[in-house]
Amino acid sequence: MRKKTVRSHPWFLLKCLALSILLLILLVFLSAWIFFRVQRQRWTDTQALAEIAPAEPSRTLNAKRLYAETRRALESSRASQLSFDSAELQALMREAPELQHAEAQMHFELDGELLKSRMSLPLGNVPGMQGRYLNGDFVFSLRIDEGKPELKLLSGTVKGRPLPEKYLRRINQFGQARLMQALGGSAEIKRIESLRIEESRLNMKIKRK
Repeated sequence: MRKKTVRSHPWFLLKCLALSILLLILLVFLSAWIFFRVQRQRWTDTQALAEIAPAEPSRTLNAKRLYAETRRALESSRASQLSFDSAELQALMREAPELQHAEAQMHFELDGELLKSRMSLPLGNVPGMQGRYLNGDFVFSLRIDEGKPELKLLSGTVKGRPLPEKYLRRINQFGQARLMQALGGSAEIKRIESLRIEESRLNMKIKRK
C-alpha cells in the first residue's frame, strides 16, 4: 500500500469503500427483487456457494495492521493519495466495521479498470425467496469525480446464465438513482477529488479540507 497522510476524521476512506460495496450489494439485491422473484428456480439456489474466494496466494497480509495503518493515515492533517491492490482491498473489507454485519459472502478482485465480485447473497427478506440464494459473478465499473459517484453493473452471470441486457439497463437505472440518493450530498464524498480503478489498483485522491 502506498499512502500519504490525509486531513479527515477517522474511518473516512473505509466508510466510503464500505458504502460503495454495500451499494454494490444493493444493486444485486434490486435485481433479485425486481427480476428474479417470479423465476426463483431459474435464477436462485437453495444453498450458498461452497467457495467464494480463490485459493490464497503465497503473499499474506496482516489485515489488522493494514487497517490500523490506513486509519492512522486518515486521522492526520494532510491531503492524501491512497492506493490498494485486490488483496489489500479485500483485507480492508474484512476488517471494516461497516461490513461486519453483512450477510452476503463476497470476494472482490480489481482487474484492469474493473471491479469483479463473486458473491452469495441470501434472499430471506425477499417475499417468496426464503431459503434461497442469489449466487453469481458480477463485473462493475466504479469511479468518483469531484464528489460525484458512479457505480455501474456491466455484466453478471447467475447459475451459468448471463444477465440479459434489458436487466442490466434497469438495474443501473435503479442503482444510480439510489447511489446518488445515498451518497450524492455527502460532505465526505465531496472531499474525494477522484477515485479510479487503474492497472488493477484502487486509487483515491482526497482534497485538503
